[in-house]
Amino acid sequence: MKRIYEILMCLCILFMLILNGCGDNDTDYSNTSKPEFSLILDEIKPDMNTADNIPLVCVILSEAGLQSVQMLITKDGVETPYKEVTSFYDKTQYSVKELPLWEEGMTSFRLIATDVANRTSEVSIPISVIKYKAPPVITFEKEEIVIDENTGSIEIPITKFEVKGATKLVSVEVKLFRKSSIEDIVLTPAFVQKDSYSFEQEIIYTEGDNALQVKATDEYGKSKIETLPIKYISIPAPVLTVSGSTTMDAIVANSGTNKTLTFNAKSSIGIMAINVYKVEKDVETELTSVSKTYNSEEDVDFTAELPDFEPTWNAVKVVAYDRLGRSSSIAINTIIDLSYKSNMRIGSQYYSKVADPAYPDAYCFFSVKDIKTYSLSEFYANIPNIDMYFYFFTGNVRLYEAVTNRPEGGWSEDAANNIPSFYTWPGRNTMKIKKFKSGVWSFNFDNVTSADLQSTAVQNYLNTPRVTEDFANYVAGETAFFQTSASSTAPSRIGIMRIESFTVDSKDTTKGFYVMSFKILQ
Repeated sequence: MKRIYEILMCLCILFMLILNGCGDNDTDYSNTSKPEFSLILDEIKPDMNTADNIPLVCVILSEAGLQSVQMLITKDGVETPYKEVTSFYDKTQYSVKELPLWEEGMTSFRLIATDVANRTSEVSIPISVIKYKAPPVITFEKEEIVIDENTGSIEIPITKFEVKGATKLVSVEVKLFRKSSIEDIVLTPAFVQKDSYSFEQEIIYTEGDNALQVKATDEYGKSKIETLPIKYISIPAPVLTVSGSTTMDAIVANSGTNKTLTFNAKSSIGIMAINVYKVEKDVETELTSVSKTYNSEEDVDFTAELPDFEPTWNAVKVVAYDRLGRSSSIAINTIIDLSYKSNMRIGSQYYSKVADPAYPDAYCFFSVKDIKTYSLSEFYANIPNIDMYFYFFTGNVRLYEAVTNRPEGGWSEDAANNIPSFYTWPGRNTMKIKKFKSGVWSFNFDNVTSADLQSTAVQNYLNTPRVTEDFANYVAGETAFFQTSASSTAPSRIGIMRIESFTVDSKDTTKGFYVMSFKILQ
């Protein structure tokens, strides 16, 4: 029994010794390495000019297991703790991914890793901060562009500016803000991407220009905009007016005759020349023998002794020029070898016997010879003198030759004065009427000449068969050729007429008024 007790006591002592041995921190880490660092970048280069920098990335490996990771940043020679990590999901490895608020003066980022065996490893990652670079600087040679016409000359300075960038420039744009538009200016010299650019160019500034704007952008996307004010002091162009007996009314004359016109021209900086031109369609030819030069006179009375008119003339144009080369002009239409009547009021068929009191001469029956309208009784008294009549039918404007019969009565007869319906009258005139078609002819009502109306092309067109559009459904602004018959008091006369307007009588909607203009070969 005593022997068993001794054995038990020995076992207890052995067990206690084992327990005491397990409680000692004497684990053998001799076969494990200290923490190791795996760097993604050997140097960090944060750029203060961008918002998106690459973070510091590093993997720390520990065979024994990590106890802590300290991070420190050195700025301006002073090292300051940045962060410490003591809790790990996996003690054998830790991934560092840090994006500090980078600042100029930072020079290093130090990592200290301590494992459970109290062994430390550290690494210092250099920091090379790319300093903040200011936006481009734009410098104009002048503070303002000033152009003053009162000097009598327009001196436009060469526009110059310099652009300097702290880094590479990627674009330079120049815009001219004009009175009603914005114009892109082509760069001279051409822009090349580098850290500077010099602009030197003659820009033709004009009245109403406000400013020249320059925008420069560097490789970081930083832009700078500067504006050069423009002050353009203008004076009025010459003032040219007719004087004496000269008016703006069209000159109606025969070829081979001439006329003298008078004008006055004024300019605060002086008149240099007054030129006179004959206008033939779109061609202007200077009448050099009539034009005159001056020595910068502020007030000029000018007399234009025109040469003989020619059938091809459409207008006389007079142009006054000042010292700056600016001009004012007057054009007086010429109507040569043509009879002319403008804006003549004519009534529709229900003004055949009695005219509107407001327009006592506005009847519907028209005489080419007289360029005048007549009443039914006057028509009856001189049948060959009426060539056509004007007709209004359910809103449609129509032009009828005198021989045309319409079915309705009333307006076409006057039984009280023993005038039968004109449908029964013998000897009424025929008349060719053909609608003028825009785009077909090289002229229009405004610039037609006697030579145009005498052309074979017009005569051939008048000889083509009449169609509905030739006499019906006219609207304001449309034009028609016509030719009277051989029996007319104006025999075989060719002309052109334009409907300026048509209005319905406010007192009687069955009636209407035409306003017509005529040009007729003499």
